[in-house]
Amino acid sequence: MRSLVIFILSLFSLNQLYCQNNVEFERIDEILSNPLSEIDIHFFDSLLLEYPESDYLLGMKASYISSNFDSNEADKFLRSSSAVDVESSYVNMARGIIAVDQGRLNDSKSYFERAYSLDSLKRNKWVRVELFSLYQELGLKNGGKFVEEALLIDPVFFNAKVALIYSLDLSLDCNRIINLFKSINSKWLNYQDYSTLGYAHYYCGDYLLAEDAFKRSNVYHENAPAYLGLGNIALDYRKNLELARSLYLKVIEFPEFEFDGIVALGWLHLWMAETSIAEDYFILLTTKYECQDSFNELILFRLKTNDYDQAQIDNLRSIELFGTNYFNFGYSIILDSLKDGDIYADFTSIVNEYKDSFGDDAYRWLLSTLKSLI
Repeated sequence: MRSLVIFILSLFSLNQLYCQNNVEFERIDEILSNPLSEIDIHFFDSLLLEYPESDYLLGMKASYISSNFDSNEADKFLRSSSAVDVESSYVNMARGIIAVDQGRLNDSKSYFERAYSLDSLKRNKWVRVELFSLYQELGLKNGGKFVEEALLIDPVFFNAKVALIYSLDLSLDCNRIINLFKSINSKWLNYQDYSTLGYAHYYCGDYLLAEDAFKRSNVYHENAPAYLGLGNIALDYRKNLELARSLYLKVIEFPEFEFDGIVALGWLHLWMAETSIAEDYFILLTTKYECQDSFNELILFRLKTNDYDQAQIDNLRSIELFGTNYFNFGYSIILDSLKDGDIYADFTSIVNEYKDSFGDDAYRWLLSTLKSLI
C-alpha cells in the first residue's frame, strides 16, 4: 500500500477547509497531494492541537497509523478520541482502512459505502479510490464509477490515476495505460510504475520505449519484472538469444519471481531448439512449485513438442494432485482432439459441455490454446 500521504487532502477539518482562501487551499492541497512529501505522525498531532474536533484530521491520523504502523493502534486511537461517536465521511473511511488492513473486507465495504453516502459535498475523493480498489479486489461490478468521480473532483489526482492504471489489462488497455502515465508528473513514478509502463509499451509494440522504461525502472531499483521485460525485448525485438538468456537468469535471482524466470528460460531453450534443456526447466518447475500453473507449462511444452503420451501422463498426474479443473479437463479435450492429427467427431459437443461447466473464460482459454497448437 502506498504511503498514506497520498490520502491527505488538507490541513483543516472539512468545514474549516472550505472556508479558507482558495489560493491557500490549492497550495496546501498541491503540497500534500504530492506522493514524495514526507509526513509523520507529529504532523497530525500538531494540527489536532489547533483543531481537536476536526473529524477530517482524526480520520486521516487513524488512517495513517493503520497504513504505516498498526491497525489495532489506529482503532484504539479512534475509540479514545472525540471521533468515537462521530458519523462522518472521513472517520468512516478510516474505519474502513483499518478493516482492510485487518483483512475484514466485508466490514470495510460497509464502512467505505457509509463514508461515501455521508459525503454530501462530494469532496471526499480518497474514499472513492478506496471503494474502487476494494470493488476490484472483491470482483464486484460497477466500481469504475468511483474512480471516475474521484478524477472529476480532482482531475490530476495521483492516487486515482495509479489505482486505475493497475486495474487495467496491460495487453488490452496498453494505450490507455500509457496515456494515464503521460498525465502524471514523472518525478512521482517509482520503479514499479516504470516497469508497468514498460509492459504497456511492450504490448503496444513500442519496443524501444518499453526498453527505455524497463531500464529506468532498474535504475531506480533493480527488479525482476524489469529484467523479464528486457529479456522479452532481447528475444522478440533484438533477436539476441544469449542476451535474453542472461536477463532471464537475472530474474531467477529474485526468489518471488523464480517461477517466471524458469518458465521464460524453458520457452527460450525450446526456441533455441534445445529441447532437452527446455524439458529440464519445465520438470524443475513442477518439482519446485507443485501447482496447476506449473503443470500447465509442462503439459503445453509436451504438446508443442508432439509428446502426446507424456502429456497425457503429466495431465493425469495433475488431476490426481489437484482434482479436475478447467485446465486439466481442457487439456484432456485438447489431447483427444489431436489424436491422429485431426479434430474428432464429437469435438463441438464436448467443447460446448465444457463451456457450460466452466464458463466463458475457460472456453476462451481452451480455444486459444488449441489454436496455438494446430
